[in-house]
Amino acid sequence: FFFFNDTATTEIYTEQIVGSVRCVQETGIDNRMRRKFRGNKPLVAIGYGTNKKARHVIPNGFRKFLITNLHDLELLLTNNRTFCGEIAHNISARKRAQIIKRAAELNVRLTNAGGRVKFDEKKAENK
Repeated sequence: FFFFNDTATTEIYTEQIVGSVRCVQETGIDNRMRRKFRGNKPLVAIGYGTNKKARHVIPNGFRKFLITNLHDLELLLTNNRTFCGEIAHNISARKRAQIIKRAAELNVRLTNAGGRVKFDEKKAENK
């Protein structure tokens, strides 16, 4: 569940300030969410919490760690059974290929290893 304020109605508005709007208890005296009128979203409650062991765990059983350079990959060397790497979206194809190669050497799992590299290899073959 994602809990947003009653005033955060448009998607653009909630995307911009999702961190500050999330999980805020409604407090207005006439607020229809707080008064639990029909057709309104549920209020924030402790019962909607996630199990601590399962929190931030993705379906493959690992937790994500964002990789922006080769040094970030070295940090996963000791935690490669708990965390998997995810290459940042703004990494170039050349750096991406270096990161993938080093991850294979360190036995670190990557979630998006097949991203931009295969596309660029096909592009190079056509030339």
